[in-house]
Amino acid sequence: MFSILMDMNNIVMKYRSISDAERLFEILSNPNFTYISIKPKTLEEEIEYIKEAERLRLENKEHHFTVFLD
Repeated sequence: MFSILMDMNNIVMKYRSISDAERLFEILSNPNFTYISIKPKTLEEEIEYIKEAERLRLENKEHHFTVFLD
């Protein structure tokens, strides 16, 4: 599925995918990252979150996006 919604000046907004899980886990687990209060404890937990977000999106119940810089 094509999921990139916006791409300009090295900023990409898209649905999370399993291929993003490792990098997202790294970002969210960083003690200096304080913007989200709920953080995954393991990479597997992040992967399960992504799978659940995809299921909810396909059911048109919730839409989660992530903004990446570079």
